Amino acid sequence: MRKTENILIVDDNTENLSFLSTLLKEEGYDIFPADSGELALASLEDNIPDLVLLDIRMPGINGFEVCKRIKQNQNLAEIPVIFLTVATEINDKLEGFRLGAVDYVTKPFHKEELLARIKTHLSLYRYNMLFREQSAEKLIESEKHFRMMIEKSPLPMVITNDNQDIEFYNDKFIELFGYTLKDISTADKWWKTCYPDEKYRNRVIQSWMDAIEKAKATNTDIEMQEWEWTIKDKTTRLCEFYMVPLSGSSLIIMNDITDKKKSDEQLKANLREKETLLHEVHHRVKNNMQVINSLLKLQSNNIEDKNIKEILKDSQSRVYAMSAVHEMLHGSEKLSEIDLKSYLSKITASIFQTYSTNHRKIKLNSSIENSPISINQAYPLGLIINELISNTLKYAFPEDRKGEITVSMKKLDKELKLTIADNGVGISEEFDWKNSKSLGLKLVRTLVENQLDGSIDMESNNGTKFIIKFNINNT
Repeated sequence: MRKTENILIVDDNTENLSFLSTLLKEEGYDIFPADSGELALASLEDNIPDLVLLDIRMPGINGFEVCKRIKQNQNLAEIPVIFLTVATEINDKLEGFRLGAVDYVTKPFHKEELLARIKTHLSLYRYNMLFREQSAEKLIESEKHFRMMIEKSPLPMVITNDNQDIEFYNDKFIELFGYTLKDISTADKWWKTCYPDEKYRNRVIQSWMDAIEKAKATNTDIEMQEWEWTIKDKTTRLCEFYMVPLSGSSLIIMNDITDKKKSDEQLKANLREKETLLHEVHHRVKNNMQVINSLLKLQSNNIEDKNIKEILKDSQSRVYAMSAVHEMLHGSEKLSEIDLKSYLSKITASIFQTYSTNHRKIKLNSSIENSPISINQAYPLGLIINELISNTLKYAFPEDRKGEITVSMKKLDKELKLTIADNGVGISEEFDWKNSKSLGLKLVRTLVENQLDGSIDMESNNGTKFIIKFNINNT
């Protein structure tokens, strides 16, 4: 009875680690999870796995370094390493193969593909171990086992000789491509049947020759390639091809990715459509808010009561602070976050315009670090800045007094620190600003404490300074 196979999974993403561990345990494998390169290397000192699933991007010791150390260890060098990578990271795949990895699995994971690749490489690994351990008398029996494993493989596989004639194939090959050994052996050459277009066929052959020569020169595995294969009904399928050199022959492993490619393209098309719709939504929301702003301005022009005019001005600036979010997102490639520096610059400029501030008398000093921020935090942050600067313009510089307003935003590790200060008349020590009946200050406290889950402090010394701190949330 064969022992239960052990798989070491290395990924600093806890969700991926949990998903892979659960999936492979259900398939009957023993799992050793590690959320860092350091932990993975420590685990290898006590437990030698039959296969390693290895993430590339990790803090500390990354996947490339872990793979390198595995291959440098004589006791571990033969263990198959499969990298977990992103489909677009071609250079990462090439570097992984150079370091000795046997394969890669792209994120997001496709369950059937993942299991198929793992089963295939475990089978090859078992055969490799058997080949090394068994005596010459058992080599024939080992070959039978090897062919049986190929036959049971969930991926199409063929064995070719030095003349590139097919000597053996499994049922999955017939199932996918339709050609039998008789079909191919009666043809001039099997690749003429599978690649009927001469120019395309020559490209394929030349590409494989170049890949083989490169592998020999660099002492690395032959690189995976993608080609279209004409099946027996004359339609084409897009496949990944892996070539594994054997003694006097080659094992070619195939993976039909036609449907996956179509699914990926459809997914990209759907995402593009949703992004277009979201851009349109933000555009319309921005326009609607601008209409509201214009209506408030028209209403203000027809009112003589100064108090009501001020209330309408306050409402105008609040509406713009919210509409600026949608204005930024409408023209942005990223719909989940906005650029903080550009956003706050728009708001402060609008406030000065709304209150018709004389820039010669009141100067704005701005020091905002360029940092993305989530939409959920952009809304309350814009309103907070709007309220504090508006109050400063209205009350800090009476009787045409000159002065300065400073807006500073700094990133401190995972925290943002917003400082709004002025050198105006300041606030009386007797004034309890935290319990003020002022709508603006009530709104600021509510937004900071309830929406941003942050803290706010005020200092009144040679002017007024508000200091707000909150954690960054990029989701």
